[in-house]
Amino acid sequence: MHKLMNRFHAIQGRIASRMHAFARDEEGATMIEYALIAALISVAAITVLSPLGQKILAVFQDVLDAMP
Repeated sequence: MHKLMNRFHAIQGRIASRMHAFARDEEGATMIEYALIAALISVAAITVLSPLGQKILAVFQDVLDAMP
């Protein structure tokens, strides 16, 4: 029984150690944060640049229409 308890405590210690290491690992969380920031910047850029693109297209169309 003593041998079984020692083995159980060893396994419990390894599990606790791995859980602590997993809890301290922030690499995945940081990657997700960067992905969310990149997505937010992309949405903001599309929102801002879409009307600008339409205006530029209209200017080029005016230039083309003015050509003989």
